[in-house]
Amino acid sequence: MTMKTSDQRITRLNSLSDRLFGDGSDLEPGEAEELLKASGIDPDRLNGNLYQRMLERSRKYSDVGQPLPPLMRQALDDLNPASEKGELEGALVRDA
Repeated sequence: MTMKTSDQRITRLNSLSDRLFGDGSDLEPGEAEELLKASGIDPDRLNGNLYQRMLERSRKYSDVGQPLPPLMRQALDDLNPASEKGELEGALVRDA
């Protein structure tokens, strides 16, 4: 039996998950939050952690003077825990 690549495993896991739980786009935000909490995951902490990871990756673009890809910028806007959605930190957005 050959070892599957990481991408193949992720694809397989996503396929199984979709069959078990349906497509993620079918979930309402409140329902997703309840499922996370029921699984022992704090939705706000998850959101904050994801935002920090995306922010770290986006700094690499800023460091070399490249604009952020549109989807990365949208992800940062969506995940931004700041009270004013859409405001990213300083020069990062101005450079994008």
